Amino acid sequence: MDIIHVRAKLVLNILIVLFWTGCLAQSSSVKDGFSNYFKTADSLLQLKESALALPYLDSSRSSSPDSLEYIYSLVLTARGYDNVGQPDSANNFYLKAEPLVRSLGSKEPLHFFLLYRAFHLDRKRERDEAKRMVLECLTIIDDDDYQSNYLRSHIYKTLAENGLISRDLDSVYFYITKMNQYLEKDPTKGISPHHFNTMAWYYYVTGDLGTALKTLKGYFEWYGIDLTEMKPEHAGIVGNISITYIQLGDFERAEKYQQAILEMLEKYGEEESHTY
Repeated sequence: MDIIHVRAKLVLNILIVLFWTGCLAQSSSVKDGFSNYFKTADSLLQLKESALALPYLDSSRSSSPDSLEYIYSLVLTARGYDNVGQPDSANNFYLKAEPLVRSLGSKEPLHFFLLYRAFHLDRKRERDEAKRMVLECLTIIDDDDYQSNYLRSHIYKTLAENGLISRDLDSVYFYITKMNQYLEKDPTKGISPHHFNTMAWYYYVTGDLGTALKTLKGYFEWYGIDLTEMKPEHAGIVGNISITYIQLGDFERAEKYQQAILEMLEKYGEEESHTY
């Protein structure tokens, strides 16, 4: 039992980092004329290789400070530093980027800036400001295409998690309903583990542990993933399955999922994941 509780504590520490994760699709159309440095960095970020992307982003800022590539680079550099667990460096780049992003007077990259900045602020427990950012982001998205619906799903996921933390459960149910509405409009079904985590978290705090467990396991059924194929981005889901089993009193199954996380982290040479 003591080993289980120690491992449960490790899983909980990992989840603190992972609850606010979300990998956003990047629009490529506006970046066709950007440097190869930027394009390489953008690809690495989408592969969650933020540490490798940062030097390329530094090189991409040799362009004019008022160019679109330079401004995009500031935003993605901030995002990259958040992903590698350097929030002070991330904050510096967000502060540099904001006046330039807003001076463009266009929706992109403002919506990415607002959402990334909101994730950053939430990790600093500045939730009111984070909520203000995502609500502003919501007001500037007016298209009905894949990227817009994908962004909306992440915005409503963020608002739902904000409500879960503050225990405003009535608003959480509304936000989760909206999140699922926009996920259904995504023809690629680009559902991340974190959408499932948010839905399960709602059931968990309302005491419906059976539905929480079913929701969490639904992610692996959706993508046909078993525990031997688990990657760092799945740790939040697997950890929550384990914690739910602990709450249900099934310590044997809880131990199985905790052990899977520890083996995965050892396999990838990580102690915890900073991507979100």
